Amino acid sequence: MSVALVTAVVTAVREAATAYYKWLEGKDKRMMDAAIDAAESYIRCNEDSEITDVEKKKLLKHYSKRFWKYN
Repeated sequence: MSVALVTAVVTAVREAATAYYKWLEGKDKRMMDAAIDAAESYIRCNEDSEITDVEKKKLLKHYSKRFWKYN
């Protein structure tokens, strides 16, 4: 193997690792945004008077699970 090939491989691995760590840093923000969205949906569903109690109970449970999954 030539030195240029080894250098190219090491550089590619380093760049991939940098991109991966930047993606991980954004994960916290994405999780927070998803939790906020679930909480807002829970509140809107709870205030909605046009849906039946059975539907409301099902939706509230769904949004609660989503909130705790992302929070």
